[in-house]
Amino acid sequence: ICDGIEKVEQEINITPIPEEDFLKVYVYVILDHPEYYFLSLSCSYAVDNSDNAVRIVNLYRDEFDTAEEIKSGFDYIDSRLQPIIDEANKKATTYEKILYVYDAVKNLYVYEVSEDSFDIYGALVGGKSVCEGYSETFQYILTKMEITSILVNGEIISTDGTPNVPHRWNMLNIDGDWYHFDVTWDDNYNDRTLEYSYFGLTTEEILNSRLLEDEILTEYDVIEMLRKARRKQIHNKEESFGSI
Repeated sequence: ICDGIEKVEQEINITPIPEEDFLKVYVYVILDHPEYYFLSLSCSYAVDNSDNAVRIVNLYRDEFDTAEEIKSGFDYIDSRLQPIIDEANKKATTYEKILYVYDAVKNLYVYEVSEDSFDIYGALVGGKSVCEGYSETFQYILTKMEITSILVNGEIISTDGTPNVPHRWNMLNIDGDWYHFDVTWDDNYNDRTLEYSYFGLTTEEILNSRLLEDEILTEYDVIEMLRKARRKQIHNKEESFGSI
C-alpha cells in the first residue's frame, strides 16, 4: 500500500483480505505515516470478480488531484523537518534526541484552530496546529530517526462536568517500555517557557488525565470521530475545545 501511495497510483492492488481487516490496515497506514495527509477516509475497497483481485481506489482527497501537488507536499514536509532530524541525531543518547525533538516541535507551532491545522502539512505551512499537527509532526520525525512510536487516540478527562474532549498524543518505546508524550499540552506558546508535565509518562500516570481507546490504533471510527469533532469545533467555535 505504501509503495503505491508513494508513487501516487490511482489504483493499488493488494492481497485479498476481509474488508474489515483492510480498514484496520488502512488506519495503521494513515497513523504510521502522517506525511500521507492527503489520503481520504472514504477510499473504496473494490473486488474484481474477473481475476479475484482487490484494488483500493479513491484514495486521495478531492483537493489533491495531481501527483505533482502531492509530491511537492512530500518535499515540503521533508525540507522543514530534516534540519530538526539532523540536529537531533547529533545528540549522544536516545533521551537527549527525544528531548530535542520534543522542544523543536513545540517551537514550530502556536496552538490555534484553523481549517489547515489538522494535519502535518497544513500545520507546517500555517504555523498553527491542534493536537493532530503536534503529534503527527513528532511521529514523523521519530519514525525518520528509527525511534519506535505510535499515535494514540483518546479523550481528555473533564474536571468541570463538561463532556470529555477527543485528543491525540504519542507513545514511544524506550528500552522495551512504553511511555506517553503529549507535545500539545506541554506547548506553553504564550511565553515559550519549556514545559515537561506530559513528557515520558507511564500509562498509570497518563490515566490520571486521559482515557485511552479500548483498541489503540485499529478502529476506523476512532479517526472518523476525531476528525468530525474537529470539524465541528471549527464550525461552532466552541470555547470548551480551546484547552486541547
